Amino acid sequence: SAIMSLLKVPLLMLGSIAVHTTMTSPNPAAPTERQLKPSGLERIAPKWAPVLLKGVFWGLGIAECVTILAQHFPHLETISQALDPNNGAAHLTLTPTFLAGFISSIVGTSIRLHCYSRLQKHFTFELSTRPDQQLVTDGAYGLVRHPSYLGALFSGIGAALCVFVPGSWLVACSGLVRPGEAWEPKISAIWAVALTLAAVGLGSRIRKEDRMMKERFGKEWEDWVGRVPYRLVPFRALYTPRGRSSGHEDRSELHL
Repeated sequence: SAIMSLLKVPLLMLGSIAVHTTMTSPNPAAPTERQLKPSGLERIAPKWAPVLLKGVFWGLGIAECVTILAQHFPHLETISQALDPNNGAAHLTLTPTFLAGFISSIVGTSIRLHCYSRLQKHFTFELSTRPDQQLVTDGAYGLVRHPSYLGALFSGIGAALCVFVPGSWLVACSGLVRPGEAWEPKISAIWAVALTLAAVGLGSRIRKEDRMMKERFGKEWEDWVGRVPYRLVPFRALYTPRGRSSGHEDRSELHL
């Protein structure tokens, strides 16, 4: 309905703001001499991945908002014709998937803001430590060791559920999926690539960060791992040891 589609406009903007917040570092980049030497994609990812993701989500969100508004404001018709070659604007409405994605994005951004608050000046997108840095083990860090990455996952996947699914501008209007064409192959491919990159990149970064923190804080970090063995999800059933040495489980190398 018209009302349901119009309600989507402020939610799309709020979702874009949430992703923007999640993908914006609260502090300047750490000096090069304090950074863990990057390798592979990490040489460019901390700087350019947030820029790319913010551009994608803002672009898709604005395109959908303008297409929706053009149905109600005739002076936007020319823009609408350019943005809606499929003539699919009638399909842009609130769906359960969109609402679930919006809630996930807001929850994820709230987690990120909590982590920004706890780490303050020590939170940077580059892996680094400071001489005056202390190990933060309270708040969300008392539940999992990397809550900021969990927040990023919630926010990113939530935003994707808003703009990379049926009922979104990308599927209904953009021309990526032609009228009468099955949407599943192209959209599933986008999801597969995005989730694979996220899993590989995040897994590598978490392992490197754990090694860096172990080297920086030593026994204090090991004691924290003993209390908080969970990297991302605080459920013991999801964690299995990579290996055992002399019958002792290395809790710092638990999956996830």
